[in-house]
Amino acid sequence: YDVGNAASYATLSDKLVIDNSNADSAGALIFGNFATDALTINGDLTVTGYLKSGTGSIADNDSTPSVASYNTFIYAGSANAVSIDALDDHVVGCYYTIIGNSNTYTITVIDGTPAGGDSFNLAGGNWVGGSQDVLMLYCIAADAFIEVSRSDN
Repeated sequence: YDVGNAASYATLSDKLVIDNSNADSAGALIFGNFATDALTINGDLTVTGYLKSGTGSIADNDSTPSVASYNTFIYAGSANAVSIDALDDHVVGCYYTIIGNSNTYTITVIDGTPAGGDSFNLAGGNWVGGSQDVLMLYCIAADAFIEVSRSDN
């Protein structure tokens, strides 16, 4: 499917081209390949709502999980409870959601600044995440987070 002036893609299958010129995949404003489930936006993108980037997991005993690839994390602990000291690879201005998945092996985020860790300003105090409990954080500065919301089921 093509929109605009990208007539050269009119005969190609499994492609999406949105542009007002005869641009190729590297220059079209939006280029999609349905066969590979890939979408490229060549330009600035503004999102006015929530942008989900998938769900990662926090492993047993990982007190400083990397949040580079995802914004939402489920504690996958099956042998130990864990306390989060820091969120590695975070980005200022991003939201992060942590979800517990067990009432036996809980995940804890401590209000304050653990030794050598990030600063967590939690309005409700320490958060202990059991099964389907949710904590949403917002990164306000390098190594500083504030609580946006929490649910304790």
